[in-house]
Amino acid sequence: MGVKRLLRGAICVAAVILLSSCSGVKPWQLPSAFDKGTVCAKWPVDSISDPGFGKTLKELKKRSDIEYVQIDVTGYQLSVNSPEIVLLPLGFSDRGGEKQFDQALRVSEKKLKDSVRRVHGLGLKVLLVPKLKVVDNEDGLYGRGDIGFTTEEEWSRWFDEYRDFILYYAGKARKYRVEMFSVGDGLSFTQERSDKWKNIIESVRRKYRGELVYAAGLETYDMIDSWENIDYIGINMNYVIAEEKAPDLHAIKAGLWKWSDSVGSWRPGTGRPVIFKEIGPRAAVEAE
Repeated sequence: MGVKRLLRGAICVAAVILLSSCSGVKPWQLPSAFDKGTVCAKWPVDSISDPGFGKTLKELKKRSDIEYVQIDVTGYQLSVNSPEIVLLPLGFSDRGGEKQFDQALRVSEKKLKDSVRRVHGLGLKVLLVPKLKVVDNEDGLYGRGDIGFTTEEEWSRWFDEYRDFILYYAGKARKYRVEMFSVGDGLSFTQERSDKWKNIIESVRRKYRGELVYAAGLETYDMIDSWENIDYIGINMNYVIAEEKAPDLHAIKAGLWKWSDSVGSWRPGTGRPVIFKEIGPRAAVEAE
């Protein structure tokens, strides 16, 4: 795959949390020692320019003293066993040629640039997070955490593809002066190959001078403790609070504290700060 084909994509904008969560309708206050952000659910592609977006962030900044907004950019992978990564939904290339690709890339870049500028204009910082979406996942059983391969050739190809993907956005993060950049998010099975990840992080370091984080899931965050070339150890605190559709307060409290003992007692061996990058589900029935 050529670089031109790889660098195509749509921007998905969301506000996300650092060290705390504020994903409900009403913001809630946290100690000033926290670096805070917010989860406002997924915004459609063009919502960053909507006046309501800025109004919401202004309110959260005023009432909850948030400092960061996360902007997600999406890469697409056909299946957990497919090493190819593209930034435009699969099938797009069948509907147009290189000219249409180039146009889509320019639109994608403009949306990212405008999004970062809008957030900075509100006096907030940006965390840019490239994520992978597994397309062939209709049953919902597999996701990016299950990406893995049976041969060394496939593993090598995937890491080469991922390097191109992440370095492209690392360049954008540098260009638009993004304060923090995520080198990976929830790629659990791939984390076992620490040497490959350390090489990718070193490549990102050469292109981007800001702060770096990798966000792992609850089951695998201790695996990245030895990655000394990242600034923050990220943990995505996404888990089921209760099995019932309408749990009572007791069940909610019990669910919220499910992982408190293991996470609360864990201390990174390297002494680096920990970021709870995402906490909890949306405030909706059957939310994940």
